[in-house]
Amino acid sequence: MDYGQITTNSFNSRSTSGIGTYNAYISGGNVIIDLIPDAETEVDYVINTLIVSISTSGFSSTGSQTLEGSSINSYSVGIASSSSPSITTITSYLNNVYNISYSIISIEDLTSLNYQVSEFLVISNTNTNECYITEFGSLYSDSPLGSISAGLSGDITNIYFTPNENIEVDIKVFQTNVGLLV
Repeated sequence: MDYGQITTNSFNSRSTSGIGTYNAYISGGNVIIDLIPDAETEVDYVINTLIVSISTSGFSSTGSQTLEGSSINSYSVGIASSSSPSITTITSYLNNVYNISYSIISIEDLTSLNYQVSEFLVISNTNTNECYITEFGSLYSDSPLGSISAGLSGDITNIYFTPNENIEVDIKVFQTNVGLLV
């Protein structure tokens, strides 16, 4: 997965082809991301990264930290296997405080040991009682493990997951909520 473009010309982001390409792979228990510079690159670069690590259920917990105008949260939810799975709330936020939520959602299929990670963005419009959503940056080891959705219930916006049939899932959510100043 590759977002945007990294260039050396900050005045026109589409003026160059970028500084290189990326390659991601697993080595032992580590995820390795390599930058392969373009052949014409003749300078050294300092690369900074932001890592959000979502671990197994034995090493994670739920929590919340409120900042001015925003919050950072983590949640853990398990859903049992079912031949007719139902929608389950995996996280929520107060839409009278926060208008926007960005989540990284990690889903582990405990039945078949398949995995999915998705980024999920929600904008809550309490005037029309609607959510505007987009799921992007989705990666999975075999195929999608279910569907992610959202909905309003009064002052609360819920983010839901509905798993595929006959799989037990463990879900980890890293969420940031932002309130717009009016």
